[in-house]
Amino acid sequence: MRPPESGGIQASLEAIYKAQRTIRDVSSKIERSPAAAQAIQKAIGEARSHRADDERALRLVCLVRLLQNIPSPKAIDLLVDLLGDDVDDVRAAAGIVLEDIGRDRSNDLRTGIGRALTSLPPDHHALRELPFVVLNVSEGDARAALVPFLKLRDAEAVASAIEALVENADPDAIGELNALKEDKREVEIGDDSTDETVQVTIGELARDAVDALDEIRKAIAQPDR
Repeated sequence: MRPPESGGIQASLEAIYKAQRTIRDVSSKIERSPAAAQAIQKAIGEARSHRADDERALRLVCLVRLLQNIPSPKAIDLLVDLLGDDVDDVRAAAGIVLEDIGRDRSNDLRTGIGRALTSLPPDHHALRELPFVVLNVSEGDARAALVPFLKLRDAEAVASAIEALVENADPDAIGELNALKEDKREVEIGDDSTDETVQVTIGELARDAVDALDEIRKAIAQPDR
């Protein structure tokens, strides 16, 4: 197929602009409907049953974007569920939208995460992703929001929380991490030096995290003069 000439490109751009205006107007109507979240929940189920991977991803990412502007607890619960989807693009889109909600409607996200901690299946992948959402949107006290993840049954979710606590660099988390030092549950993590995965215990991760945060504590207590 020959690439379009200049006039053809302009016509294509005009078609894109028209499509975007249509998307904006239709999306606004959907988002204002009291039944929007319920309808999107049904659409998510239908999209996930689609046989074609590309079409499934396209539909789910589209639904993620719609959910961003629906101010209801149900919409946040659906976004959290999509954060655990098996399609990378969908997880990424859901994470970005949840972070945007966290910046604009922090209380809504916080209560949504609270619901996720108590209602999602223990092995739901979203529980492994949420600590990083918390880390990226929390201002000041991410530790309080991350600590509950340390008590989850899924070792991968706990490992994510430990990593996020280290990145958060708050030595006050040392007490909670100390409680995990003898935890024998195993997880796989990437080895930066070899680009391979290695098995470690939660206890090992906790001990390394305590050491790292203790160094930060010492640096805070004795700043350079």
